[in-house]
Amino acid sequence: MQFSYQEKGTGETIVLIHSYLWDSEMWREQIELLSKKYHCLAIDLPSHGKENFDLKKDIL
Repeated sequence: MQFSYQEKGTGETIVLIHSYLWDSEMWREQIELLSKKYHCLAIDLPSHGKENFDLKKDIL
């Protein structure tokens, strides 16, 4: 399974996971601030945002 994601900054990594009905864009403002000191990684969970989800391929 592949995930689309946003990544910015260097240093210790912070992984940001969106809530239901959102995608990684919900973290845009936080990424801008946190990436000055940290490596930020915000993923799009299956069937959210830019993530394409193929039920037969990814689950079955």
